[in-house]
Amino acid sequence: MAHHTYSTESLILGSTELGESNRFLSIFTHDLGLIRAVGKNLRGENSKLRYHLQNYSFAHISLVRGRDVWRITGAHASHSFYTTLYGSREKQLVSIRICALLARLLQGEEPDFELFNIVSHGMIFLEQTRLDTELLRDFEYIFVIRILARLGYVGDQGEFAPLFNPSLFSIKLLDFIAPRRSNALALINRALDASGL
Repeated sequence: MAHHTYSTESLILGSTELGESNRFLSIFTHDLGLIRAVGKNLRGENSKLRYHLQNYSFAHISLVRGRDVWRITGAHASHSFYTTLYGSREKQLVSIRICALLARLLQGEEPDFELFNIVSHGMIFLEQTRLDTELLRDFEYIFVIRILARLGYVGDQGEFAPLFNPSLFSIKLLDFIAPRRSNALALINRALDASGL
């Protein structure tokens, strides 16, 4: 029986070792939502897919649904933010925390094109924008609030309504959040508590 091959843009949220040479990956995909997939021989020295499926990177992947689990059949790396952020440990940590948050909050195989775009634009802004420690913290607050709101964990937007405008990330938004940092953190903590996850 032939299996249908799916191809989609994806963000590798993380992975764990599986057996001697395989990896089990958590992947936020543009077309399928959150999936968990097996990558065969990804830890092998001769693996062609090894460098295309690094944690915290975007890749165009091909996969098939097996009887019990998704299996990756091909991949082409499109961007490794973790690598390009090598010169800034603080930025790397932000990218890791965002991926961990998505892995924690996303539920099941349901595509969310808007959320995928929010994450893509946020990662690009993080990479391309010079941010000192305070601006980086403000950026992370905005990023997290937008993710939580998109997933339905932020109800009354109140003073943070400008963050939910479909505009991209910008320095102007960072200026907006600066005097509201404590309230932003309180909003994030309430939303995370409400998620129960």
